Amino acid sequence: MDKIKNEMIDTKLVVCQDGFTYQLNRTRQGFLDTINLSYATKSGMKTISRRMPSVLGWATQTALEFAIPLI
Repeated sequence: MDKIKNEMIDTKLVVCQDGFTYQLNRTRQGFLDTINLSYATKSGMKTISRRMPSVLGWATQTALEFAIPLI
Protein backbone atom coordinates (compact mmCIF):
# COMPACT_ATOMS: atom_id res chain seq x y z
CA MET A 1 0.00 0.00 0.00
CA ASP A 2 1.44 3.37 -1.02
CA LYS A 3 1.65 6.14 1.51
CA ILE A 4 0.56 9.59 0.40
CA LYS A 5 3.04 12.24 1.51
CA ASN A 6 2.16 15.69 2.72
CA GLU A 7 3.61 18.15 0.21
CA MET A 8 4.39 21.65 1.53
CA ILE A 9 2.75 24.10 -0.86
CA ASP A 10 3.22 27.49 0.76
CA THR A 11 4.48 29.16 3.95
CA LYS A 12 3.83 32.80 4.84
CA LEU A 13 4.56 35.04 7.82
CA VAL A 14 1.89 37.70 8.35
CA VAL A 15 2.39 40.61 10.76
CA CYS A 16 -0.67 42.13 12.41
CA GLN A 17 -1.03 45.88 13.13
CA ASP A 18 -0.45 45.34 16.87
CA GLY A 19 2.83 43.50 16.25
CA PHE A 20 1.71 39.88 16.51
CA THR A 21 3.17 37.53 13.90
CA TYR A 22 1.15 34.66 12.43
CA GLN A 23 2.51 31.81 10.35
CA LEU A 24 0.35 30.26 7.62
CA ASN A 25 1.32 26.84 6.21
CA ARG A 26 -0.52 25.06 3.43
CA THR A 27 0.21 21.39 2.77
CA ARG A 28 -1.36 19.08 0.21
CA GLN A 29 -2.17 15.40 0.65
CA GLY A 30 -3.83 14.05 -2.47
CA PHE A 31 -6.65 16.44 -3.33
CA LEU A 32 -7.01 17.80 0.22
CA ASP A 33 -5.21 20.88 1.55
CA THR A 34 -4.46 21.51 5.21
CA ILE A 35 -4.05 25.11 6.36
CA ASN A 36 -2.23 25.65 9.67
CA LEU A 37 -2.38 29.03 11.41
CA SER A 38 0.25 29.29 14.16
CA TYR A 39 0.82 32.12 16.63
CA ALA A 40 2.67 32.67 19.90
CA THR A 41 0.93 32.81 23.28
CA LYS A 42 2.32 33.21 26.80
CA SER A 43 2.37 29.44 27.26
CA GLY A 44 3.91 28.58 23.85
CA MET A 45 2.74 28.19 20.27
CA LYS A 46 -0.93 27.72 19.38
CA THR A 47 -1.89 26.09 16.06
CA ILE A 48 -5.27 25.92 14.36
CA SER A 49 -5.62 23.44 11.46
CA ARG A 50 -8.37 22.99 8.89
CA ARG A 51 -8.64 20.53 5.98
CA MET A 52 -10.45 21.40 2.77
CA PRO A 53 -10.47 20.52 -0.95
CA SER A 54 -7.45 21.86 -2.86
CA VAL A 55 -9.56 24.32 -4.86
CA LEU A 56 -10.62 26.10 -1.66
CA GLY A 57 -7.17 25.92 -0.02
CA TRP A 58 -5.64 28.72 -2.09
CA ALA A 59 -8.70 30.96 -1.71
CA THR A 60 -8.82 30.46 2.07
CA GLN A 61 -5.10 31.17 2.47
CA THR A 62 -5.40 34.35 0.40
CA ALA A 63 -8.39 35.51 2.46
CA LEU A 64 -6.47 34.91 5.71
CA GLU A 65 -3.41 36.78 4.39
CA PHE A 66 -5.64 39.76 3.63
CA ALA A 67 -7.73 39.65 6.84
CA ILE A 68 -5.05 39.04 9.50
CA PRO A 69 -3.25 42.41 9.16
CA LEU A 70 -6.60 44.18 9.57
CA ILE A 71 -7.24 42.60 12.99
